[in-house]
Amino acid sequence: MPRFGPHAWVHGLRQSAPSSVSGTMPATGTTMGMHHTALPSTIGVSGKSGDHGRKQLSAYGRIVSNLSAGALILLSLLTLIVLITEGMFDRLVMSNNGQSLDYFWAAYGETCELAPTGWVPQSCSALEVNATTPDAWASVGRILAAQWSLELQEASPLYITTCIVGGHTAVGWGVLIFIAGYDAYPACIPTTGGQPIAGIAMLESTVRDNHGVYLLTLYSDKNATMQSITHHRNTDGTSQDIVSTPLRTTIAIDGSYAADAIGTDFIVLSTPLTTRYTVNVYCISQIQVASDLGLPGWSQGKHGGIPVTPAWLCGNQVSNASELIAFQMILIVLTVLALNGDVYITFEGIRGLIAGKPVLTYAVLSGLERRKVLTLLIALNAAPSLLYLDVARIYVFSVNGYKIWCLSCLLVATFVSFTLLAGLSLLSAVPLPLPTKCVVYSAPIFLYTSIVTVSWTLSSNTNFMKANNMLFAGAAELAMNFNGVSWPSGSYVPYGVATVVQLFPQEILYPVFGSLLFSICVATLRLYWSTHALVLNLEWCASNGFLSHCNVPRVLTSLPLHPSQAIKIGNKMFCRPSTMALLGYASVTETEKHSLGVVPYDPKPHKETETYVVSVYWLGLAMLPTSFAWLRPYVAGVVVENHFKVQRQPRTAEALDRDHVYRYTRGNCVT
Repeated sequence: MPRFGPHAWVHGLRQSAPSSVSGTMPATGTTMGMHHTALPSTIGVSGKSGDHGRKQLSAYGRIVSNLSAGALILLSLLTLIVLITEGMFDRLVMSNNGQSLDYFWAAYGETCELAPTGWVPQSCSALEVNATTPDAWASVGRILAAQWSLELQEASPLYITTCIVGGHTAVGWGVLIFIAGYDAYPACIPTTGGQPIAGIAMLESTVRDNHGVYLLTLYSDKNATMQSITHHRNTDGTSQDIVSTPLRTTIAIDGSYAADAIGTDFIVLSTPLTTRYTVNVYCISQIQVASDLGLPGWSQGKHGGIPVTPAWLCGNQVSNASELIAFQMILIVLTVLALNGDVYITFEGIRGLIAGKPVLTYAVLSGLERRKVLTLLIALNAAPSLLYLDVARIYVFSVNGYKIWCLSCLLVATFVSFTLLAGLSLLSAVPLPLPTKCVVYSAPIFLYTSIVTVSWTLSSNTNFMKANNMLFAGAAELAMNFNGVSWPSGSYVPYGVATVVQLFPQEILYPVFGSLLFSICVATLRLYWSTHALVLNLEWCASNGFLSHCNVPRVLTSLPLHPSQAIKIGNKMFCRPSTMALLGYASVTETEKHSLGVVPYDPKPHKETETYVVSVYWLGLAMLPTSFAWLRPYVAGVVVENHFKVQRQPRTAEALDRDHVYRYTRGNCVT
């Protein structure tokens, strides 16, 4: 007897369909991330080879999209590994300081002369003298005379050029450099190779015993102990040469001074993730060997021949860093586990396409609003990027500084994008007065556009420089005066500084909300092009048992839930398997034997078997062998003859049976 009605369609649905790449997933196109393939020929849809080729190509495109989405979702894992190897939680690297405009150097004075007793009276200009207190300035002269005594035996007086590094509004901090010449004033920014000098020194400020003091770091051309070079190994694996034993002296504002064995300054506190995870920034003054900086000109000892420049070893330590690392490791494991079902379905799709068999494919990003746990895990995974960004800005002039800045910006872009997406998913669940009308947007377009634009605008070298300068432009404990203006120069009050996110709100918020608006416009145009409607009408979902169980979205959605995406047979609306997958569900079925891959439907007439619907989060647990049956997940419902039921019948247990083995199946259309 011929069959009629929905049951006849179900029977036809289970016939082999050589023109279909999705088995029991009848559909007509691709909309907002969901795949639809041709109906079986018994429904009257053509099975031409051209259609088959286009559908296969489309399926490959969705698989590539899912692989890209997987790479995007696991981006925080890869970036975390890179950043940990770079020493983001405990790092110390050389911060270069070559004699160049690129390093903020500028000439300041060429009048000072140094005698064996100190400054030649009235030789220094008022601008130079006013850089410190009068007593401290006099002590600086005496210290320079004592530590350059060998050079003064060869030439007296020594000609002292003063240079400033920074000391203007674009930088926000400044230090003073002294360059001693035997018979002439050396240039602050030499341009014709090495210029011979008697010595070089840097004057800045720091904090000792809770008081601001000046710090003088010096190199002497004729001091034999300073001709020894140390090959310093940075924590990021790079290395640079420094003078082994520079002389350091602290000078109080009253002129008293003492040798300093620490050399630390530029101590700054930053709290992007609360005070528990404070970023403790510090630098150690050094004399760097400048031969690797690639400059057109430099200073080198007349007798020692070593190209030298004052610089710093700068680093950071993060309080309670072990907690952050453990937190991220746990989140990474949870994120990978939450993706187990999507990974399995995607790779089954790849296997099926290679073998030329029907497969289920879908774009996982389009269904993230239904995957609130996964979206939240991804956002939390990237949350420490707020701290990474504050760490990265320390290293403007280090070898790998810009690399870790860009990686940190990429993670921040991921964080803000997925955080907003998580917020949108909560908004879609709010029971507002118009529950059947939704504005549409495209989650894949939003995520890709937002991550690219936020990271692009934030990671510019200009922003990198500004973030670094603002880090060291905080309130000074002891300032230095350049050109009549007081500037921080290495000593700061312990109040903390503005974080990078606080410095660049527009660079973050404008792109992310602009990307959301762009995705709404694109999705709305697509909807209008195909349906001549500007909003999504979800009234039909009430007639489908599965969709009613899932609770339809409200206000704003990325889900492809237009009536044209369903199959209507008589007065019933059938939901496609790809829609079920986007809503966060997968299907499993009982099997008596061990088999690999997707369980195919048996084309021979037999009594209808039950298909169990489980959360895609638990797909891996559902397929565990009986020895792990205690881990079996609860079922969301059962599908019998294409009808979705919330509980299995006649059994009343809500978990999968412990005595059976279950395998993933593509599922079938349900009502």
